[in-house]
Order: sequence, then C-alpha cells, then structure tokens
Amino acid sequence: MKTGRFAEYTANGENALLSKESSGDDFFTAIHDYAARLIHPEDREAFVEVFGREKLTQEMEKNEGFTITCRVISKEVPAWVSLKAARMTEENDEHVIIGVNSIDVHMGRHEDAGEVRDRDRVYSRIVHALSRDYYSIYMVNTQTDEYVEFSSDTEFQELRVKKNGTDFFEDCRRDVVRLVHPDDLKMALTVWRKESILKELAGNGTMSVTYRLMFDGSAVYINCKVIRMTGEDSKYIVIGVSNVDAQVRREQEYTNDLRNARDAAMRDALTGVKSKLAYNETEQEMNGRISSGEQQPFAIAVCDLNDLKAVNDAYGHKAGDQFIREACSVICDH
Repeated sequence: MKTGRFAEYTANGENALLSKESSGDDFFTAIHDYAARLIHPEDREAFVEVFGREKLTQEMEKNEGFTITCRVISKEVPAWVSLKAARMTEENDEHVIIGVNSIDVHMGRHEDAGEVRDRDRVYSRIVHALSRDYYSIYMVNTQTDEYVEFSSDTEFQELRVKKNGTDFFEDCRRDVVRLVHPDDLKMALTVWRKESILKELAGNGTMSVTYRLMFDGSAVYINCKVIRMTGEDSKYIVIGVSNVDAQVRREQEYTNDLRNARDAAMRDALTGVKSKLAYNETEQEMNGRISSGEQQPFAIAVCDLNDLKAVNDAYGHKAGDQFIREACSVICDH
C-alpha cells in the first residue's frame, strides 16, 4: 500500500499450487488498464473507485476486509466474479491481498449489476449488524476442515487465535487447552470434537455451549453458537463466539439471591435452626420415601424447654431469648 508494488498469483484446478504470473511497480495505475481491458463497462467506474489508493486505504482502516462483485469480459462474454480484499496480517498491514473467485454459475447471467451490488450491500449490513453481538465468527468446511475467522474485537484478537487454517478442530482443541478455564477444560474438549458437533447438528440443527476463557488472568464467560448452512453450502458450519459474561453473572447473582432468600425462609430468625416450614418440607420428602420403600430407619425426638416463663419473668425476655438459643445449640450439637 505504500509503494504500489504488486504480484499476481493464479492456480488452475482445485488442488493446484499457486504460481506467480506477473508483477508490477504501480498497482493503482495498472488497475485502470485492467478495468479498461477486462471489466464490463457498466461495472468499470465502481471497480476503479473501489480499488483506487484512497478508497482502498479507507476501507482497510475501517474494516479488516470487504467483498465486491462485478463482471469481467471473457471471450466477449460477461462472467460474474467476486473480489475479496483483506489486510495480510496485523503485523504486516502494509500489504493487501485481493482474491478473485468465479461466481458466474451462482449469480446467473440475467441479473442486473445494480441489483447485485444492492444485494451485496444488504448482505454486508447484515453481517456487520450480527458482528456486534460476537467476538468472532468462524466459517468451517466440514469436508476439508479448512476455516477462516472474522473478528473486529480487539480484546479477542489479544488471545492470538489463528485467522485461518487447514484443520479447524485440531487448532480449536489446541486453543482450548491454552485458553479455557481449568474447571471448564474437560467439558470444552469434549464439545469440540468434530464427530460430536456433526452429530448434534444432525439432530438439532444448532448447538450452543457456554464456558470461561482466561483473558489476562481473568475468567470471562463466552457462548459459542454453531449452525449448519443449508443447500449447496451445507458442507459449511458457522460458529459465533459472543461475550456473555455480564449476562451469566447476573443470572448467577439472581440464583444466589433466590437461594439465600429460600435459606432465610427455612430458618428461624431467633435461633438460626431450621423452621417449621423446613420441617414440613422434610416431612413431605420423608413420607414420599416411606411410600416408595426408600426411607432408612429413623427416630423423632420431641424436646421441651422447661421454665422459659420463669426466666422471662425473672431476667427479662432478652435473657429468655438467649436461653432458647443455648438450648437449640445443645440439641443441634448432639
């Protein structure tokens, strides 16, 4: 992006290695010649604008990448292509990679270029809106295990998770060992098995799991939602990773409050021993076990506290309360 120097690589066949075809000293000048020779006249102006130095710089500063569609003229016949531009890496952000992929069979030759661009903008807005809810989004090819990760969250990027690779499940399990809270590690390793995920998706169509990641020494709850794409894209699964720490901790606090409130309701305010409400509940549980033959032998001891009135009359009700508390301690200790 600083010098304008560029190189073009192409490959023929699905498994062919990339080979260098050409290179040049000024991409931003060459793009005008490329557009004049190969881009459909109706798409030419927009193409040149997008891949001009100023516009491309703005897009790279704003996003990590973008995709556009246009028509190229091949043997005097227009054919649709998709061009995806992305920064090379965070460490090497002076370079931009532009991938060109044929999508003619998917687009159909009858579509109007304006309609295609409008739809592309709509898709981009949808993806942008969804990305606000996610740390990161993965797209995984379940046939080859190749994957690519999209993330605009700087906090997630600090975890140094790979952006792409050829074995998602192996890379994922390696990151799980490195990043997941020790108490959640066994569960997370069980979840991120390819066979387990595909089985779950086959049954339910979606999968969701929540556990803790360690961010700079602090545990943060994340949720991973997995869905399988449909139709001709059914070989792909999409995984959204979202920060649910605040939500989970609110739910935990609410559960603790309920537990504390229930515990308070089950205890006598004066003595702290179980209340009549707790006794009635235990009685019902034991009656159920008696009916089912599961109750072990037991006994009930009934105790009476002598001379409480005399203590109240002679020493006051405060002393009487203490008398009751100490008697409860004697009973509970035995």
